[in-house]
This record gives sequence, C-alpha cells and structure tokens, in this order.
Amino acid sequence: MVLFCGVEALCDADLETQAIVLAPAVALLGLPHGALDLPVARARGLAQGKLGSLLFLLSYFIVTLSVVAIWLALPEASLAAFLIYSAIHFSRDWDYATAAWRLVGGVSAVAAPALTHPAAVREIFAHLTFAPSTGTVEALAWSGATALIAFLALLFGSRRSAQATYEVIGIWGAAALLPPLLYFVVYFCFLHSPRHLTEALREVEWNPRVVMTVAMLSITAGIAGAGVYYSLPVFEVPPSIVRVVFIGLAGLTVPHMALLAMTSPRRAVEP
Repeated sequence: MVLFCGVEALCDADLETQAIVLAPAVALLGLPHGALDLPVARARGLAQGKLGSLLFLLSYFIVTLSVVAIWLALPEASLAAFLIYSAIHFSRDWDYATAAWRLVGGVSAVAAPALTHPAAVREIFAHLTFAPSTGTVEALAWSGATALIAFLALLFGSRRSAQATYEVIGIWGAAALLPPLLYFVVYFCFLHSPRHLTEALREVEWNPRVVMTVAMLSITAGIAGAGVYYSLPVFEVPPSIVRVVFIGLAGLTVPHMALLAMTSPRRAVEP
C-alpha cells in the first residue's frame, strides 16, 4: 500500500495508468490461486483421473463462458450480482474470525472505494455496464458506510480480532488513499490471493505436475484475456482493460466459489 501511495503521489495515476498496472498484476499475482483449483479438486476427490480432470475443466470453462455471456446480455444486473458474490467470496479472507468480522471484511473489501471515491467508481462501473450506473454506486456506498459503522462497533465488542482489525483498517486506509483500481490491486493481489494460495498449497502436493498445471492455466487465462482485449471493436485502453479484467474475474469467480463452497470445511474461529 505504501508503494502504491508513493506511485500515486509521484504521477497522479489516471484511469489509463491504473488499468495498465491492473492487468499484469491480476494476471501474475491474482490468477495463480485460482489456477490451483484443478489440483485442489483432485485432492478433494472431485477430478479423479484424466477423464475427471477433463470434465472438471470443461465444466469450469462452460460456467465461466455462461457468466460472461449473461453479463454481456444483462450488464447492470450482472454487476450487482458480481458485487454481492464477491463480498461473500472475499469474506473467506476472515474465516479465522467470527461471522460478524467476515461480513464486515467482505463488504468493506468490495464497498470501501464507492464511499471514498464515488466519482471514480461511477466511471469504472459505466465501463462495465456500458452505460451510467449511478444507482449501483450509491447502493454500494451505503453498504460501505454500514460496514464502516459495524467495524467501529466491533472494535468495542468483546470478541475483537486483532488481526482482522489491522487488515480492515488497511482496507479502509488503502481505499481512502488510493484510486479504486490501485486499491483493488493492493487488496486482491497482496491480501486475498496470497492467503488463498497459501491455503491451497496446504492441500496440494507441490510437484512438477502441479507447477505445470498452474502455469498452463494462468498462461491460458492471460492469452484469452489478451485475445479478447485485442478483438474488441473499439480500442480504448482504460475501458477495454477494465472490462476484460473484471468481467473475466466475474466469470472465473463463480466456478471458483462453487468449488470452495462444495468442498471446503470452515476453519476454526479464533478465540
């Protein structure tokens, strides 16, 4: 966060600069934890043998394409759904804490920028929905305000979590100091992805086959994203990159969440 604040202070990053930072950061630092879904599915008994692995990948691909297709047909509703299931998914970053902390953390991670930088979020959402999206930004800002109030209440509760406190403070600090896309890079690439990557590595035997699988899936996703980007009819750098990254993440998050929901036991809550 300090590094990105320095970058922002030096160059006052506009949307195009943020988008150019966003794409490689998500590809290199964010996608690998999702690329472990196939080895994790094998470890959990969902993708046994070559046929099972092929069926798992095919199902993953079909769900992702379906989500992208629905987004293109119903962008406003899809954005709202994406924000909701992203908050649910991100709440797993605080599985070690109570349900209240998980809810506050997940909503804060998604909604904080809408409260601190509403105009910038409105511009990004307009690119994602192909039209102005004021109502969604306002609803998200209200959600962020509610999460912030709930967070302050939790600080005085009897089950305060020191680790969650520092992390949620970091989220709100980054959301206040950084423009939305740089904030997302900080949260997604340096908190969410490493945490889930570490969890997945506990289950998977780290061997050349796993390394090859992760590399193959990450490279494939990167090539697919680049292909979509360069095939877009209107070559506008910020809107195109933002659409490819976030609509792509929306598609990939649904099967990723489904795998975790079907097979992952909840960790013990800290006392």
